[in-house]
Amino acid sequence: ITILLTFIGYATFAQANLNDYKYIIVPKKFDAFKNMNEHQTSTLIKYLFTGKGFTTVYDDQLPEDLKFNRCLGVIADLQDDSTMFSTKTTINLIDCNDNIVYSSMQGISKEKQYKEAYNEAIRESMRTFNGVNYTYSGKNDKKDAVTVSFKNDLKKLDASKADKVVQAEKEMEAATPIK
Repeated sequence: ITILLTFIGYATFAQANLNDYKYIIVPKKFDAFKNMNEHQTSTLIKYLFTGKGFTTVYDDQLPEDLKFNRCLGVIADLQDDSTMFSTKTTINLIDCNDNIVYSSMQGISKEKQYKEAYNEAIRESMRTFNGVNYTYSGKNDKKDAVTVSFKNDLKKLDASKADKVVQAEKEMEAATPIK
């Protein structure tokens, strides 16, 4: 029962964190690969996140609100722990402060062809998001009105200090040569 409650608590905590983010940013080139969208990993991850109800965008096609506030989204990072005989992937969601907000389970495939192996491993990793009921909460939106007060901005000068300031200004004008 304790283990079950721990997993439920972790899932609830992770869900609350994901609901704070409006976008999932999918890079067109992951660090584990040499080429853009190698083995169709970027398109597959974007497709699967969109199918689970998330708003996903590529890293070079950011909407205006995300361009001005990068903390509205998390970056999907594909961690590749593949060995010679198996393809192993984990999907980490990283916030604007480089903290891992959510990490999926490790997907494993024994397929020999890279495209099929990554497809199977990524799909298995994405099963972690099946139980997440995502709805954007808008926590990171800052729509509060800013109130500016100029009250008490001016300070009173003593008459003697005011005379000294006026005298100093006259001396500065007299000392400055006219061109």
